[in-house]
Amino acid sequence: MAELYVFCEGSMQKKEAKGKWVTYYCVLRGDRLWCFINKDTKNPHSLVGSIKMTNTTQLKKHKTKEGNYQFKIRNDRGEYRFRCSYTNDRDRWLVEIGKCARGEIPGGAFMQQQQQQQ
Repeated sequence: MAELYVFCEGSMQKKEAKGKWVTYYCVLRGDRLWCFINKDTKNPHSLVGSIKMTNTTQLKKHKTKEGNYQFKIRNDRGEYRFRCSYTNDRDRWLVEIGKCARGEIPGGAFMQQQQQQQ
C-alpha cells in the first residue's frame, strides 16, 4: 500500500446544514481531506467524513470580512465551504488542496525522486 502523505493539517470550520459553522480538525492526506471532531485522528470514532480530491476538483477563494477567510471545494459529489481565521491559513490550504487534486505530493519532484531511489 502506498504511503499517504500529509499535505496539511489543522483546525478549520466547515459550513454544515442550515448555515451552521462547525469546527473540525482537518487532515489533507492522500487524495482526501479528512475531517475529525478533534485532534485524535487515530480514533475512528472521531472521524466525521472525508472529501475526495480529483483532477476535476475546483477551488474558489471568497472575499469576506476580516477574520473570516472562506473558500469552497467543489467536486463531483457536491460543494463544501470552509473558513479559516487568517488569510495565510486559507491560502495555505488552497495551495495544498490544489496539489492534492493534481496528484502531487509534498516536496514535489524531490520527494518523488527519493521514492524512486528506494
